[in-house]
Amino acid sequence: MQKFKPTPEMIAAAETVFLTMAFVQTIRPVVLEYQASILALGNWKIAPRFADRLGSEVILDPKMSYLMTSANFALYEQKCKLARVVARLHVANEDQCPLLVAEHLARQAEQALVDAMSDITNLSVDKLLSSGQDQYKQFIELTLKLLAPYVKNVLPTSH
Repeated sequence: MQKFKPTPEMIAAAETVFLTMAFVQTIRPVVLEYQASILALGNWKIAPRFADRLGSEVILDPKMSYLMTSANFALYEQKCKLARVVARLHVANEDQCPLLVAEHLARQAEQALVDAMSDITNLSVDKLLSSGQDQYKQFIELTLKLLAPYVKNVLPTSH
């Protein structure tokens, strides 16, 4: 049996995935904390156009912020931008959410990993995603476990 030998491209792709995962894990709690805090203080309710189906409860979950009225969302977004600046989170475009940017970078890194492995797996991003998000995530997880022993630049070393 032939021993697996990853290419430099495979190793680099895995390193990038590990880095973007760490980036997301660093950014997420900061962004979610200020978003939740802003929502709690804002006391904004679900917009009347959605209230028939969803009720008119106060929105406390950042994932539900799209249910606000446009005016309330604009105010929420403005407060989030100020909180981002206070938290010293930098983005290329002032209208960007640092968490969404980090998550986008992580998705791009995962897709590059799938592409780097495609010569061996005969799988594309589209093919994997068509089998479902769970299968896709499992593929990424297993691929990272396979490549982790070869990754030297981002994994903690023991002294």
